[in-house]
Amino acid sequence: MRFTRTKAIVLAAAVALLSVALLVVASFALFSDSAKTTNRLEAGTLDVGLEKIAETSLVADEHGIVPAQPSTTEYAQPVDLTQEGAAVFSLGNCVPGIWQEVTLRVTNKGTVAFDYSVALVVTEEYAEGSPEANLTEQLRVTVTDAEGNEIVEPFSLAAAELRGDIALGSLIEENEAGVFKIKVELPANEGVLDDGSNGTIMNAEVDFDITLKAVQKVETA
Repeated sequence: MRFTRTKAIVLAAAVALLSVALLVVASFALFSDSAKTTNRLEAGTLDVGLEKIAETSLVADEHGIVPAQPSTTEYAQPVDLTQEGAAVFSLGNCVPGIWQEVTLRVTNKGTVAFDYSVALVVTEEYAEGSPEANLTEQLRVTVTDAEGNEIVEPFSLAAAELRGDIALGSLIEENEAGVFKIKVELPANEGVLDDGSNGTIMNAEVDFDITLKAVQKVETA
């Protein structure tokens, strides 16, 4: 990890002072004198915060009925997603026409600038043609910035691994934050439950991880 600009200047000054001290001792070697400098090196900290600050959902009720309008929740106390067991999405009774969009905030909690990206990975390998595999093919993922502009073309959950890391931006200053959104949708397409070719998704349950990656920012020539 690299030092901040201020620390780099302090370190450079300390090294310069040490050089001068050595020169003085060499020039006046006949005198019984000495000079000493103390150098203090402090490593920077790469520390990333990830929180869910809002979500908008159009989800089915216990009868499988999808409401006409979505509902939005803005968290007065953001959900800390760095804690074990914290969930980004909660989509039960998944029927065609439902969707959920979460708003996530990334914060530079340390002293090292970094570039950050997000990746989605299905955590299990489902047999081809199984309801679970069919569901990953049907689920549509959209990643946008804070204003809702698409960062990449929407893709199916099944294609998430091929999509790889999705670059989101950079956070330079300590406590600087960036916001992005992820939407997961099961479109209400004809035949989405069963297209007549045993392509059913009924009773399927899939798990996937969302991974935020932060890498120290490096100046390029």
